[in-house]
Amino acid sequence: MTRLHAILLTAVLVTGVAVGAQEPAPTPAAAPAPVAPTKGLIPLEVEVVITRYEGTKKLSSLPYVLALNGGGTEVQLNMGTQVAVPQTGIGPITDGKPNPFMSYNYKDVGTRISARARIVEGGYDLQLNIDDSSVYTSAAPGMAGAQMPAFRTFSSRNSLLLRDGQTREYTAATDRINGEVVKVSVALRVVK
Repeated sequence: MTRLHAILLTAVLVTGVAVGAQEPAPTPAAAPAPVAPTKGLIPLEVEVVITRYEGTKKLSSLPYVLALNGGGTEVQLNMGTQVAVPQTGIGPITDGKPNPFMSYNYKDVGTRISARARIVEGGYDLQLNIDDSSVYTSAAPGMAGAQMPAFRTFSSRNSLLLRDGQTREYTAATDRINGEVVKVSVALRVVK
């Protein structure tokens, strides 16, 4: 055996690849198998739309979409911000005069939605909780403290029976200060 043959044999033994041989092509990765829902759970999509009207004029329409499992746990969606609320205080009196100062508290404003769906014969029992709050852009007529912000709130707790693909308007309420009407509609569909 020549010295070159000995070197090549050593290279084959160490690397496991013969000189001039081609490495086998890598096997392509298999596509991931679709994930089946956990036994007893059905994937759902719920769309909640909160619409405000002034008479027949639509002022706003805010959609929210939640993914949840029929027969599963409660899901929550929170969307909002904190608004600074000014507050005047009086500091220590100096030279016989009060020392006013301004401080701020923060109030959460926005929308909170929680939902849970039970599977029932022919559809779903959707438990839906909505808390919606906002700031008035200007104080309403006759309100004291016109310089202070005014907050409005809307809350709803409801249980709806819905089928796949069904949309239902389930509540309407009128704001007693400005007369705006709030309507809520909800649509449910099975994710396939």
